[in-house]
Amino acid sequence: MAMLERVREWLETYPGMARLSGFEVDELGTAADCGGLFPQGLTEVERREDILGNVEVLNEYRFSLRCVFGRTPDGGGAEANAQWVLAFQDWVQEQSARGTAAQLGGEGTQQGTARAEKGALSQNSEDGTATYEVALTIKFKKRYEV
Repeated sequence: MAMLERVREWLETYPGMARLSGFEVDELGTAADCGGLFPQGLTEVERREDILGNVEVLNEYRFSLRCVFGRTPDGGGAEANAQWVLAFQDWVQEQSARGTAAQLGGEGTQQGTARAEKGALSQNSEDGTATYEVALTIKFKKRYEV
């Protein structure tokens, strides 16, 4: 299974995902209660080589999770929306601490850490929606044997 599919399947286990009627990759609808996952690439954080030439790398995948939620002109729904974002961040932290976050990298991969940070309102629209964004980072070690 591809890395992006693993991340998406893992995110869909978040109990609050039931609120989102749609969850796409690299796309975000404009209707209320939809979400999108935007990959931002892989960064090699660290590389180590043993005396046999085997290599272990610490990789970091970064994503932006964006969600569109409904709101009223007087701000109604804002607290529920913010609570969803905070609860999502707590869930990611718990998944990481328990070792149940997305497994990335395939064979030779060690369980890493996941972080969901900087969850915030990014846009209020005239159409009665609000867009929230969360930075999602997943780090993992991968070993290449020669």
